[in-house]
Amino acid sequence: MNIYVASQFQNHRNAKALMGNLQHAGHTITHDWTSNARAVEAGDLDPSTLTPGDWRDIGEAEFQGVVTADVLVVLHPGLLSTHTEFGIALGAGVPVVLVGEPEQMIPFYALGRVERVAGTVELLGFLGDDPSWRPKRVTDRAGMADVFRECYAIAESKGWHENDDPGNPQQILAWLMLAVTELAEAAEDVREGRLTEWALPNGKPCGFPSELADVVIRVADTAEAMGIDLAGAILRKCAFNRTRSFKHGNKAL
Repeated sequence: MNIYVASQFQNHRNAKALMGNLQHAGHTITHDWTSNARAVEAGDLDPSTLTPGDWRDIGEAEFQGVVTADVLVVLHPGLLSTHTEFGIALGAGVPVVLVGEPEQMIPFYALGRVERVAGTVELLGFLGDDPSWRPKRVTDRAGMADVFRECYAIAESKGWHENDDPGNPQQILAWLMLAVTELAEAAEDVREGRLTEWALPNGKPCGFPSELADVVIRVADTAEAMGIDLAGAILRKCAFNRTRSFKHGNKAL
């Protein structure tokens, strides 16, 4: 499971220890912010010397760590930055687990997508159990990644990746054009009024929904062949799109 651990700056030692325990249990930490805290404490980093670009890079790394996580773990106590990350997670549909007792109760801690455990031992047991506690969300990275891997695995099993050359621009362009042909077939279904799914006698799905599925399958197959984390890329793009203005500045389309 991909996990981001949020806590206050002064609690970095406990946060780092928790990250280590989670990694030992087989989880992946999406971003380790404690390296900055250790550098400040050791005198190797002076926050007053950081440029706006430096702060932007730090913020972007932490933001991406939150939105690409399967779960956000909040290690109490937490201050402003912790609650900022907590809010980002709620907005992005990332489930949250609170560890320890908060210094002050807030209404958002009582939301259904927020779980609470007493400490590290309880957290490890909680995450290791049946993950059905996690609320379903459209942007479930693990679920999307499984679907994309299946798209590639099926194509590979049928012999379509025997002579792959994913570093060759001609190969990449050929894969992209296959996705374009699926879009063209979807457009043709719209022109002919075939907007619902139907099946041939042999069971093959047809119609507009099926052609849209073929577009996604082609794109996912290309991404997997090239080693691209398409699920993560989608989540990062969705997270950015949430920050954009209405109609992206009143664009026509």
